[in-house]
Amino acid sequence: MNKRGFFYLYEKELAARDYPPSLIFNVDETGLTVVQKKRPKILALKDKRQIGAATTTYCGSLLTVVVCMSTSGI
Repeated sequence: MNKRGFFYLYEKELAARDYPPSLIFNVDETGLTVVQKKRPKILALKDKRQIGAATTTYCGSLLTVVVCMSTSGI
Protein backbone atom coordinates (compact mmCIF):
# COMPACT_ATOMS: atom_id res chain seq x y z
CA MET A 1 0.00 0.00 0.00
CA ASN A 2 1.36 3.41 -0.93
CA LYS A 3 1.00 6.65 1.07
CA ARG A 4 -2.03 7.77 -0.90
CA GLY A 5 -3.85 4.51 -0.18
CA PHE A 6 -3.03 4.71 3.53
CA PHE A 7 -4.30 8.28 3.91
CA TYR A 8 -7.44 7.47 1.89
CA LEU A 9 -8.27 4.62 4.30
CA TYR A 10 -7.28 6.75 7.30
CA GLU A 11 -9.56 9.65 6.32
CA LYS A 12 -12.39 7.23 5.53
CA GLU A 13 -12.06 5.62 8.99
CA LEU A 14 -11.92 9.01 10.76
CA ALA A 15 -15.06 10.14 8.92
CA ALA A 16 -16.93 6.91 9.79
CA ARG A 17 -16.18 7.11 13.51
CA ASP A 18 -15.77 10.08 15.81
CA TYR A 19 -12.42 9.37 17.46
CA PRO A 20 -11.35 11.87 20.13
CA PRO A 21 -7.74 13.16 19.82
CA SER A 22 -6.76 11.21 22.95
CA LEU A 23 -7.33 7.92 21.04
CA ILE A 24 -5.20 8.75 17.98
CA PHE A 25 -1.55 7.80 18.49
CA ASN A 26 1.68 7.91 16.52
CA VAL A 27 4.67 5.66 17.30
CA ASP A 28 8.24 6.06 16.06
CA GLU A 29 11.32 3.93 16.67
CA THR A 30 14.94 4.85 16.05
CA GLY A 31 18.36 3.39 16.84
CA LEU A 32 21.22 5.38 18.37
CA THR A 33 24.79 4.17 18.44
CA VAL A 34 26.92 4.90 21.50
CA VAL A 35 30.20 4.52 19.61
CA GLN A 36 31.98 7.55 18.21
CA LYS A 37 32.10 7.56 14.41
CA LYS A 38 35.36 9.48 14.07
CA ARG A 39 38.50 8.81 16.03
CA PRO A 40 39.60 11.90 17.94
CA LYS A 41 42.99 13.41 17.07
CA ILE A 42 45.62 12.84 19.75
CA LEU A 43 48.42 15.29 20.39
CA ALA A 44 51.63 13.99 21.94
CA LEU A 45 55.19 15.08 22.51
CA LYS A 46 57.68 14.28 19.77
CA ASP A 47 59.48 10.91 20.18
CA LYS A 48 56.97 9.71 22.80
CA ARG A 49 56.54 5.94 22.31
CA GLN A 50 53.43 5.20 24.35
CA ILE A 51 50.26 7.23 24.04
CA GLY A 52 47.17 6.45 26.14
CA ALA A 53 43.80 6.14 24.47
CA ALA A 54 40.26 6.44 25.76
CA THR A 55 37.78 3.82 24.59
CA THR A 56 34.15 3.23 25.42
CA THR A 57 33.03 0.09 27.23
CA TYR A 58 29.91 -0.02 25.04
CA CYS A 59 31.82 -0.74 21.85
CA GLY A 60 29.32 -1.70 19.17
CA SER A 61 26.22 -1.14 21.31
CA LEU A 62 22.98 0.15 19.85
CA LEU A 63 20.32 1.90 21.90
CA THR A 64 16.72 1.66 20.63
CA VAL A 65 14.33 4.49 21.45
CA VAL A 66 10.55 4.19 20.97
CA VAL A 67 8.34 7.27 21.31
CA CYS A 68 4.53 7.18 21.37
CA MET A 69 2.27 10.25 21.58
CA SER A 70 -1.39 10.99 21.05
CA THR A 71 -2.67 13.97 19.06
CA SER A 72 -3.86 15.48 22.36
CA GLY A 73 -0.28 15.46 23.70
CA ILE A 74 -0.49 12.42 25.99
